[in-house]
Amino acid sequence: MKENKQHNLILASNSPRRKELLGWLDIPFQIIGSNIEEISKEENPKDLAIDLAVQKGDAVWKELNDAHGKYPFVVSSDTIVVLGNRVYGKPANREEAKEMLLSLSGKEHQVITSVYMKTRSLETEEVISRKFAVETDVTFSKITEDLLTPYLDSKESMDKAGAYGIQGKGLVFVQSLKGSYSNVVGFPLAEFIDEFRKFLSQNREEELYSWREKFQK
Repeated sequence: MKENKQHNLILASNSPRRKELLGWLDIPFQIIGSNIEEISKEENPKDLAIDLAVQKGDAVWKELNDAHGKYPFVVSSDTIVVLGNRVYGKPANREEAKEMLLSLSGKEHQVITSVYMKTRSLETEEVISRKFAVETDVTFSKITEDLLTPYLDSKESMDKAGAYGIQGKGLVFVQSLKGSYSNVVGFPLAEFIDEFRKFLSQNREEELYSWREKFQK
């Protein structure tokens, strides 16, 4: 009897935003967060974001066992905010969050989200991977004290790169956006679907849209 080979989708992130966005694919998935120390030697912002996503994905991949199936499919991601030569991660405390937001005030900056996919081929059983990054330009209006203080009081800034979340109260700071909105939220959904299809089909046109069949339900 021919073995019915299917992937088991795993999100290597505890982010509720990535959980929600990946969930829109309507494929069941497990969540296994990575607890790596986010350190990279890369200096180019896109390379830095990709390296961190790879580290997260590889860390989770090493934790997998028989309970996760023979063909696990790990998706990891990382988001950074960039202004000039400065890279913003998550603030360590309220004061750092305040400093980050004021430095972004009235300026255009870039939000870069990387995605890394790693799995075992259903055909060859070799381990294969794919990685990419998406950049969005975001312009802040001038941040005034009457907006800044309530936002800091909400503590929303504490778990977000650049100390703000566009999908929450941080939207009050955003004057304009050029590029992917979901990328700023923390997961470039449209771009991911495109790369996801190509990766699963190995760029074979006849398999490009049959990706749902390759996953356990």
